[in-house]
Amino acid sequence: MKELAPLLSSRGVAFLNAPVMSLAAKNAANLMLAKSHAPMFPIDLVKKDFRYVMQSAREVDAVIPVSTAIHNIYLDAAALGYGGNNITGVARLLFDILETEYTQIYSFVIH
Repeated sequence: MKELAPLLSSRGVAFLNAPVMSLAAKNAANLMLAKSHAPMFPIDLVKKDFRYVMQSAREVDAVIPVSTAIHNIYLDAAALGYGGNNITGVARLLFDILETEYTQIYSFVIH
């Protein structure tokens, strides 16, 4: 949110300081841990919203590296077939990557 504050301000949107962990963030974390990814806010829509953020940033020459990195993760998630998952479904992508890497490392060590 810190990097979005100047962007939002440049668009006339009042930026309020958010608590460290909002109720929404807590709920999202619980969904990820429960591996519950029913599409309440699908990754495909998140991807679209980030596209608007990226476009708005370009229009005002804002530098938003964290949003860019997150946008790229959601683009990858959609490209790999997770687009219909809830926004928290990106955790599936990361868990799948970690599991694959763990399996490859474990297999290498055992053999």
